[in-house]
Amino acid sequence: MSQIKAQFVVQGMKLTGCVANSMPSRTRPVRIQLLIFNDGSSTGPGDRTGDHFGTIQAVRDSDTADPPGRLRVEAFVSRCSDPACNNSTTVVENDPPQTVQVGTPFTLQVVWDQLNHQFLASVGKNALVASDLLPAALPFVNMSVSNSPANCTAGATTADATTAIRKVSTNASAVIP
Repeated sequence: MSQIKAQFVVQGMKLTGCVANSMPSRTRPVRIQLLIFNDGSSTGPGDRTGDHFGTIQAVRDSDTADPPGRLRVEAFVSRCSDPACNNSTTVVENDPPQTVQVGTPFTLQVVWDQLNHQFLASVGKNALVASDLLPAALPFVNMSVSNSPANCTAGATTADATTAIRKVSTNASAVIP
């Protein structure tokens, strides 16, 4: 699979940070990852070093000045740094200047454009470029929700979201126009 598009509605979220900690709570109520190629630095079967994945996600931090219910959209390409891909580094970032709203349906897409050697990630159309050489050691597509409450000894923190996934399309039906 080289393309995925999914419709979402973030139905609700709650975030509280920690006054004693500068790191905010964060929610990622929507994330799509597409791992598709390796840059040739893998040493053999099962070694994911050099596998690259394109990600698009909607995020909100507890310390944001954005109006209530607004999430930023982030898009980036990461490279696995070790054989199990326990660590990765961001090699390309492109935060589309777009936001999505709690309670309003939206669509996110990630496409591997092999001909032009780039990931396309969109809530519009924004290209993330990364060179390919070989198929990934472990190709996959992942959709997830991720919450990261701030680490706090001064009081309780919260990072929670409820998301509805409405429709998922892959390959030809997921082409970015």
